[in-house]
Amino acid sequence: MFYGGRLASHLSGDDPDDSLDDFISLRRLNRRGVIVIDSDRSTKGSRINNTKKRLKSEFDEGPGYTWVTQGREIENYLPADQVREAISKTKPSAKPSSSFGQFENVLAIKTKGGKKSQASKVAVARHLTETFEPDHQILDLGKQVRCLIGFIEKSNMSNMKQ
Repeated sequence: MFYGGRLASHLSGDDPDDSLDDFISLRRLNRRGVIVIDSDRSTKGSRINNTKKRLKSEFDEGPGYTWVTQGREIENYLPADQVREAISKTKPSAKPSSSFGQFENVLAIKTKGGKKSQASKVAVARHLTETFEPDHQILDLGKQVRCLIGFIEKSNMSNMKQ
């Protein structure tokens, strides 16, 4: 299930019961769920908000797995040179306005008129996946992918036993 931004405040990783009337229980979708959360941190020392802390706690109680991005957003795992190329190919009239730091919006652009905007996540993602192989060396991406694979394998083994 895809979610974004403020929608997370309506989600829960707890088991469904009467106390969750105000939340959408993701356990109803999958007993062994994984959630990936953008940290939205703007600096190294900043903390994730209470909704993200709650979801992390609920999913990590299990069976579940939580991945909170080490950078600001999932897009911070993308190599800067690849994002620059994707922006130039998908929106030739725009220029990246990010310096591609760990806590920056890497899809921020300026149009010809100098207007600040956002590159299309879908167009950039399509270009990157069609053109490049993933680089698992960025931030904690390799570690997170290994943890995710391990969780999926463990979940599959658990399902086979039933």
